[in-house]
Amino acid sequence: MKHYLLEAKISESEFKKDWSMVEYEGVCAIVQRWYEENLPMQARKETAEYFFGLPYTSTSSFAMISNTNTYCEITPGYNIVYFALTENHRVIVGAWNDEEEEIQFVIN
Repeated sequence: MKHYLLEAKISESEFKKDWSMVEYEGVCAIVQRWYEENLPMQARKETAEYFFGLPYTSTSSFAMISNTNTYCEITPGYNIVYFALTENHRVIVGAWNDEEEEIQFVIN
């Protein structure tokens, strides 16, 4: 089944603040699959981890894996900044524009 994005607005309280190793591996697998389906030319050359960077960070707000390596527009003018996990196990893509206005998507 192909993964697609649904625009969403997730409040900080809905995000997990820390992930288990199983959750981390699950999010990475979903991101990899989404990457292969949506950036197939790039995916032939490298993994999602290599393309985005994806270091794990747990902040006081929420845990995430971050795009530290590249500019990747998810929608015109919005660069993918992070992938996060909600308390009900939805994987969220966060993207910002040049004014740091954020939009979020659920990988479905």
